[in-house]
Amino acid sequence: MNVAQRYAKSLLDLAIEQHIAELVYNDLLLINKILNENKDLCIVLQSPIIRNEKKEKIFSEIFAEYIQPLSLNFFTLLLRKSRIVIFKNIVKSYEDFYYEANNILCVNITTAQHFNESLLDKLQSKIHGFFPDKSLKFNENIDEEILGGFVVNFYDYMIDKSIRTKLIQARKQIMRKEYEKKY
Repeated sequence: MNVAQRYAKSLLDLAIEQHIAELVYNDLLLINKILNENKDLCIVLQSPIIRNEKKEKIFSEIFAEYIQPLSLNFFTLLLRKSRIVIFKNIVKSYEDFYYEANNILCVNITTAQHFNESLLDKLQSKIHGFFPDKSLKFNENIDEEILGGFVVNFYDYMIDKSIRTKLIQARKQIMRKEYEKKY
């Protein structure tokens, strides 16, 4: 277990103990979103020149009324220990542990355009058939480079039914046959 995972696991354990695991998860997502959108704030919080007390005050003034006290205290700890640089990894690890603790399977679907609801329902029932004890959470991504079809990722599995992959495979097969003809 790496450092980010240890921080995330400890935070989740405390949040579960206080019955606020989902609220803390939402807090982490909110903080992460704001830090991603506001690079200046991120630079200030990571700066070795600015004293930790000043960083804590800035962070508290921005977030105190919007997040749980546990989340605020946790972020303060990260500031004091100079661990802000691994915050994104902590958020990802917390999400993984949170999903595991709540029996949620996160499924990432990549399509060239918005996914058809009826196809999504079929896919959901098919995946649910393999994991009947899991709740499914779908994340849809749009990537025009796959040209059509879809790519599904969950756990260490990938189901690639994209047109781009089919074209690449067809090209390789044609090249292989051309090569075999020459020799």
